[in-house]
Amino acid sequence: MPAATVTPTAMRTRPPSSSPRRLRQDAKRPAEQPAITASNVDSREAFEAARAAAAGKNRAEIREIYLAERQARGLPIPSDLVLDAYADAIARDRDKLSVIYSARVLAEMGRDFGKLISHFWSMVS
Repeated sequence: MPAATVTPTAMRTRPPSSSPRRLRQDAKRPAEQPAITASNVDSREAFEAARAAAAGKNRAEIREIYLAERQARGLPIPSDLVLDAYADAIARDRDKLSVIYSARVLAEMGRDFGKLISHFWSMVS
């Protein structure tokens, strides 16, 4: 039975390099655009519908309108802090969340992560 032959190119195959030159080349490439999904479109439609119905309403009423729009489209319900941030953006007639609410969301996530870590360590020890 003949022995299997190994080609020289098969022997030279290596995983992609993570050299500094390779990393610089990768950094120069344009970033891929995120895929537009149905939930992104539905979320945007819920935001726009709540904005259209928000005339003359306070933040609490806008929050309830936005929550009802998300529920009507079958979208997941975000946390209270995120709902408040969207209500604030609708009330101020802005397309994006304000920096203050973004910072509050990140701070809340940090606190929750800290609780998770302390819970983990209490289980391990």
